[in-house]
Amino acid sequence: MTKPQEVQDFLAMFPLVFVKGVPEKLPPVRKIIHRKSLIDLTKVLKTPTFKALQALMTKSKAWINKQMNAGTLHKTSVA
Repeated sequence: MTKPQEVQDFLAMFPLVFVKGVPEKLPPVRKIIHRKSLIDLTKVLKTPTFKALQALMTKSKAWINKQMNAGTLHKTSVA
């Protein structure tokens, strides 16, 4: 057996992250932009085709048919 290590008190180490109460106002707006601009907007990306297990095909087809009948999914032409 190994000797258990001492557990660090993260609450005391990072008091700004782990506050004791709920703040009454939102934090200030930061100047971080998470948007990524595409280089070529006209370029069509082709996603890879994945093979499904035969055991899942029956349930998958039933789910797809149910969604198509409900109008959630629609068939489209593949370019």
